[in-house]
Amino acid sequence: MPDFLPALQTVLGIGLVIFVHELGHFLAARWCGVRVLTFSLGFGPALLSWRRGGTQYQIAAVPLGGFVQMAGEGQRVEERAELPRDHLQAKSVGQRFLIYSGGVLMNLLFGLVVFPLVFLNGVRFLEPRLGSPVPGGPAWSAGLPAGATVLEANGERVIEFSQIELSAALGGGRPVELLWRPAEGGEPRLTRLEPVKNTAAGFFSLGVRPGLDPQGTLFVFPGSPAEAAGLRTGERLLELARIGADAPLPRPLDQQLRTALDSREPLELLVGDGRSEARRVTIEPRFENAGERRILGVGGTQHTIGALRDAALVRRLDLRVGDRVLSVDGRAVHVALDFAQALERGRTAGPLEIVVEREGSELELRLPEASAGERSELALAVALEQDPSQARVVPTPGGAAAAAGLLAGDRIVALDGKRIEGWAELQAQVEGRAERGGALAVEVQRRGSDEPLRFEIEPAPLPPQPFYGFAVAEAEYTFRAAGVVDSLAVGVNSTWKALRDVWLTLKGMLLADVSSKNLGSIIMIGQVSYSFSEQGWANLFYFLCLLSMNLALINVLPVPLLDGGHLLFLLLEKLRGKPLPERVVGYGQMVGLVLLVGLMVYATYNDILRLLQ
Repeated sequence: MPDFLPALQTVLGIGLVIFVHELGHFLAARWCGVRVLTFSLGFGPALLSWRRGGTQYQIAAVPLGGFVQMAGEGQRVEERAELPRDHLQAKSVGQRFLIYSGGVLMNLLFGLVVFPLVFLNGVRFLEPRLGSPVPGGPAWSAGLPAGATVLEANGERVIEFSQIELSAALGGGRPVELLWRPAEGGEPRLTRLEPVKNTAAGFFSLGVRPGLDPQGTLFVFPGSPAEAAGLRTGERLLELARIGADAPLPRPLDQQLRTALDSREPLELLVGDGRSEARRVTIEPRFENAGERRILGVGGTQHTIGALRDAALVRRLDLRVGDRVLSVDGRAVHVALDFAQALERGRTAGPLEIVVEREGSELELRLPEASAGERSELALAVALEQDPSQARVVPTPGGAAAAAGLLAGDRIVALDGKRIEGWAELQAQVEGRAERGGALAVEVQRRGSDEPLRFEIEPAPLPPQPFYGFAVAEAEYTFRAAGVVDSLAVGVNSTWKALRDVWLTLKGMLLADVSSKNLGSIIMIGQVSYSFSEQGWANLFYFLCLLSMNLALINVLPVPLLDGGHLLFLLLEKLRGKPLPERVVGYGQMVGLVLLVGLMVYATYNDILRLLQ
């Protein structure tokens, strides 16, 4: 259940943006001498209304916008001299143009005034600090290190993390130049990245993740095993270890956390608060139900080299993109973690052997000597990915496939007698058949066996999953303008950037560079507004400025029923020297209504799907 105060702030905040827009129309109409009949926030029946100065002010039941109804609005009369002077249609094209553009102008003014104020106060953002890049992605391939702080993207000042990915998402696939400073300090460096299309997310991406708090500040969930073990929110994580495991590689903290929290094993944390002596806390996981959905209980193998970074051992071993890594020093490799852990075992100098499959043949890549540092470098220089052309699997511990006897690296070649050609086909077939119930006849090709193996597997829910109840906070900071002049400069720039981003988003959707599935309705607006409300009034007003810019640009689009549609009709009227025929306007408004209703339904559908995921 949402907290009352943030929920109230959300409603009032969105209402404020709508009010500002309609106020623009109202003030412009009054300035031009047009009588305003109704000023409404929302549509439908009035919940609250009062009358003053010949105008009815009201708050209506459907909070999806608002309207200003003016005398003579919609009236199509050729002889304007015969109309009352306070009617809209009695006014010149220029005056009506001002009235219909008043809402957009007011939205722009809102951003230009409020942006500088919130930046002068200080707004809390995700710091533009990088976490571990997505393996194989553009940032990873370019060698951008975890902990680096991005200063500029394509020459523009970066003040929050989202600007980094937006520079790629809205760039239409064009290269992105990042100016960044290493975590250890020193001179800024410039790196040029080629974005790739993230098909799952539906936009171009650099493959970057937000960085964790450099101080390792912890958040502890109430009632969790971490709280029971004595861990406290605000303490700092100094060291993380999995009890009984080998010492971890010198990998970034976010990678270590992902590995540890999936381990199902007790964790030992060294924590401190900076004031007293550090202490060790042991956390026993609590196993929680993972749901009742019946599944086969397998994941895909990840041992095909998808990308390589320059490293000494990569060159000496002659590793290549497309190689399938089978083992390291005799330890089988099925997922990326296996590769890192196999290298982790050889922390001292010594021989190294990696067996790969290349073009259908097995190759043994040997080195008589590899240092511990070179092994660590190699672990970070190889990006392993799944081969979608093969349904090689890794059984989930405790799942149905593991209980039936499937082993990591087995390749599923048939399901109930139907050939399986790849991972996507396996997923589709299992989902369709598991819901019907009953055992599945699974045919498996196992390495070292000439004949396929056959299993009867009854899909079952996943076993209970481990829950530890703590996390390291993401890197946040408060951006505060240096002074009044700087706040004005940043505010004007933010206004312009917000308008540009809305336009580039719409353009990207039309060109299929940005998936229309990212479109959201009032549900998404409410959710985002609520999250900003929880962060304080400055962050809420920052979001309201962004929302105001969105409303301004969308309303100026030349779509009938929107302000931009009215402005288009007025421009055509000015060019013709007389109003457009009523039939043309009527058909145009009908088309506009269909477009807007269709768009609203589609956006709401997207929001509902996101809620169900």
